[in-house]
Amino acid sequence: MDVSPDLSHTELRPHWAPWYSRAINELTRPTMAFVATDEQAAILRHPADRHGRILAGPGTGKSATVLAWLAENHPIRARLLTFTRAATGELIQKLAERQDIELDRPSTIHAFCISVLLQNGGSVNFPGPFAWQTTGRPAA
Repeated sequence: MDVSPDLSHTELRPHWAPWYSRAINELTRPTMAFVATDEQAAILRHPADRHGRILAGPGTGKSATVLAWLAENHPIRARLLTFTRAATGELIQKLAERQDIELDRPSTIHAFCISVLLQNGGSVNFPGPFAWQTTGRPAA
């Protein structure tokens, strides 16, 4: 008598395979086309010769909206500023994926302001010696 189990109906794959397959599908799916909401469409109609800002909560499509506006308007001067390094990193990545937008690297508001002050030496008296802190430790 044969006591070996019948495995003809059982999938022989590791327990993590379904998760891995979903992750690969998510990473390789084509990017969805941008479809503007009514609020985003109003932003896309904003004239290129006027200053503008987008104030909205997380996940509302600010980056997609501003990149769509930049691709259509090609302004001579534009600067993308964010509040956090994480948001700046995401915006840099999204901008790198776009071949139709040529723009300076996005930055945080603080980094932009410090760069302006450093480029205009003598306009502000920094307490000396002025050093850019790159770690969590206080500058010596």
